[in-house]
Amino acid sequence: VLNTDGNFAYFCNTGMVEMKPVFEQEDQDFIKEWLGRHVDYTGSTLARAILDSWHDYLPRFIKVLPLEYKRVLQQKKLQEIDKQLAYLAPEAQLGVTY
Repeated sequence: VLNTDGNFAYFCNTGMVEMKPVFEQEDQDFIKEWLGRHVDYTGSTLARAILDSWHDYLPRFIKVLPLEYKRVLQQKKLQEIDKQLAYLAPEAQLGVTY
């Protein structure tokens, strides 16, 4: 969310979402890609200005993540770790190191 007025949290149901700055490069790349697409499709001067002054606008973006979705992502990550551990467990019992 581009929080231009600085009051997005006031209007958002913070009991259902987590809000945080956009620090991760993957998230920044996602925003820039979609802004670029928006410029290509619509000719938006605002989107072009955001891309041209990215470092000025970046602090105004907020990552909004529904808490339920965050829980699902964490659960998925734990399942992937469990799979990796299950794969490595037989080698560990044999004394194999990597």
